[in-house]
Amino acid sequence: MADRTVAYAKGRITEVEFQAAPGIEPVWMQWLADVAAIHIGPDDLLRVDQLTR
Repeated sequence: MADRTVAYAKGRITEVEFQAAPGIEPVWMQWLADVAAIHIGPDDLLRVDQLTR
C-alpha cells in the first residue's frame, strides 16, 4: 500500500485511480516509517509529504 501512495505522489497514478484503490493516507506515511512499519526512501517520503500541503 505504501508503494501505491508513492506512485500517486510521483504522478504515476491519477487522483481518481488513487481514490478508487487507495494506498496509505499520506499523513500516516512518516509515522509508519518512523516506527519501521514501512520502508521508504527520504526522497519518496518528501514527495508523499508534499501531498498533504
